[in-house]
Amino acid sequence: MRTLLVDDHPAYLAALAALLGRQPGIEIVGQANSGSEGLKLAAELKPGLVLVDFTMPDMNGADVTLALKGGPAPPRVVVVSNHDAQEYRDMAFKSGADGYALKSELDKELMPLLRRFVG
Repeated sequence: MRTLLVDDHPAYLAALAALLGRQPGIEIVGQANSGSEGLKLAAELKPGLVLVDFTMPDMNGADVTLALKGGPAPPRVVVVSNHDAQEYRDMAFKSGADGYALKSELDKELMPLLRRFVG
């Protein structure tokens, strides 16, 4: 699955790309450091999956998700976050997110979710 990563922390972005790049069926096609850059790359690259950080300075993950889901042929969107509060999960899902995973629990939360998408 063609995957775009969107996170404002370069070190985390690199670590996530390295982790996912080793997973069968996942191809990292782009990385963005902001929500607006992520939307631009998504329009150009047409990924099947976008992983987006919830908390970024220019747009939050819910806003990015809403914009992605409002476009033609929307990708699957998984919001990744350091926030474990239900209100963040609720905002993500109300925006159309297909999943939500804690950054600290990638093995337990994100990887099983991605396996369902990749098949």
